[in-house]
This record gives sequence, structure tokens and C-alpha cells, in this order.
Amino acid sequence: MSRLEDFIEATKHVAEPSATLRSQVEARPELNRLLVITAFDFVQITRVAPGRDAYLQAMDRGLERFEPLMVTADDRYEVAEFYIDLMDIVGIDSSDERLNDFVARRLTGLKALK
Repeated sequence: MSRLEDFIEATKHVAEPSATLRSQVEARPELNRLLVITAFDFVQITRVAPGRDAYLQAMDRGLERFEPLMVTADDRYEVAEFYIDLMDIVGIDSSDERLNDFVARRLTGLKALK
């Protein structure tokens, strides 16, 4: 649980434009807010019923929240990378193509994700 909480803490700080950024996604407040909500979803699952299906369902709901804000390929890819980090923390090795589908909705030719 501590790794998830540390992850949330690191994610919820909105970066200043002049700061060195981990990603452009983290510099945008609305996307940042959704990233924190997503991480909290994973914390809740970990506390109540940590099962693979529960995490994947949370991923489905979370990716839907991001959809209206996705403008560029980089936006989609960075959100997918965020989910990969969360999956690593909770021990999930595959999104069952969810992340590939999310990234590819308006894009083609990007490398495969988990």
C-alpha cells in the first residue's frame, strides 16, 4: 500500500511550468486531477478486494474519464505509461490490450504496451 500512497503523493503535485517535468500530463491540472483519482481508485481496491478483475474494471472507468481530454498521441501514451506504473505497483502484468486500445483509438503504429 505504501508504494501506492507514495505514487499518489508524487502525482498530486501540479508542476510549475518552469519546473523539470516527468511528463507533460502532470503539468496540466485537469489531467493531474484525474491521475490522482485513478491512483485513489487503485488504493481503494487494494484495501477492499485486491483482485485483477477489480483493477481492470477500474482501469476501464479511468480511461473513459481521460478520453475527452486526450488531444495528442503523447497525451494518450503518457496516460498509458501512468497506468503501467500503477499496474507494476499492484502486480498486474497485462491490461488485456486495454492500454493498446486506448493509445490506438486515434493513432496507429505505436509500440505495444502491457
